[in-house]
Amino acid sequence: MSSALPVREPYTEPVYSSLSFELFALALSQKTGKSYIQVLNKTIIGPLGLENTGVSPGNDERAVIPPLSEDTLGWGSDYGYTAPGGGLYSSLGDLAILTTRILNETIFPDPQMTRKWLKPQSMTSGINGLVGRTWEIQRTNNLVPENPHTVDIYAKGGGANGYVSQMSLVDEYGVGFVVLTAGPREAVTASILNEAIITSFTPAVDRETRSQALAYAGKFSVGSIQSPEKFGSKDIIPVELSLSINEGTGLKIDSLTRNGSDILTGLDKIWNSLLPMTGILNPDFRIYPTGIETPVEGEDNIVFEDWRINFDAIPADNAAMSDLPGQGKLSNVCTSWQMEAWIYYGGEALDRIIFKVDREAGNVIGVNIPFLRTGLLPKV
Repeated sequence: MSSALPVREPYTEPVYSSLSFELFALALSQKTGKSYIQVLNKTIIGPLGLENTGVSPGNDERAVIPPLSEDTLGWGSDYGYTAPGGGLYSSLGDLAILTTRILNETIFPDPQMTRKWLKPQSMTSGINGLVGRTWEIQRTNNLVPENPHTVDIYAKGGGANGYVSQMSLVDEYGVGFVVLTAGPREAVTASILNEAIITSFTPAVDRETRSQALAYAGKFSVGSIQSPEKFGSKDIIPVELSLSINEGTGLKIDSLTRNGSDILTGLDKIWNSLLPMTGILNPDFRIYPTGIETPVEGEDNIVFEDWRINFDAIPADNAAMSDLPGQGKLSNVCTSWQMEAWIYYGGEALDRIIFKVDREAGNVIGVNIPFLRTGLLPKV
């Protein structure tokens, strides 16, 4: 009998460990009084309706068994206590169900649990590699050549002799990819297919999302009725918002005016006055959905969607301002995550925009800009 020595100090660097899952399954069995396969059937296989998923060995009549010699083939192996670390079989259909339930956030009772699950827990030594539970996360910026931006791939691979599987999720697009291979050189085959599928489909998915997002683009305009309770007036003030989609991410605010005044210029002046210590405000104003939706009372399939203006600080040109070494080497950073809901006007955040959307028809009915007291601006 041998014992395993520590590999790393806790919370230093991530280490892949099948043993951890085996120990966890043993502890779970001890706690519940049920075997691993019984727990698996009760909590995952049964509730999801998976018909071709289980612990090896599986049913030969429903399997793809490549013509390899017995000593190089993993089919039919009884993994025993090591099954939780990589001894499962499944099918394309079942894994498609699994990926769909994850992407539509119904895999857990609470959608927040899924969103929490799809978050990295640590970094690897590679600049594009992150680690989750149990995700192998790759950050890319070259999948959409026409509109380069960061795309995160949440993946989980597995394999046995003669077999390799790869499941990949792109949560921002709501799509998943599953590759299962069997036969000789299975690792190379899986890698080639996985890369070909993801790199081929992702640009097409991006184009489709941009096409769907056109419903939010265009001009929204109406006279704004100021609140008499706050302003003592019912004067109608013209407000106009123009949104477009270009090679960048999100929706671009081309213009926002109230009674002829340029609100975007005003936002820049406010920022420079109140938050000059954060940097120079990026003049390229874009808005992004927050995922917060509120059903409209009495109107079926109509929701209010909360979006936020992306207040992003751009670095100063230190290279032009100083001859000290290293200027510009640390400027490739994202600061917008620090800037949400920092400035309020009359109790309303300056970065909040609300769309009224008909979910069933896929139409945008109008937009409300709370800090300007616009009410609903219809699309024109």
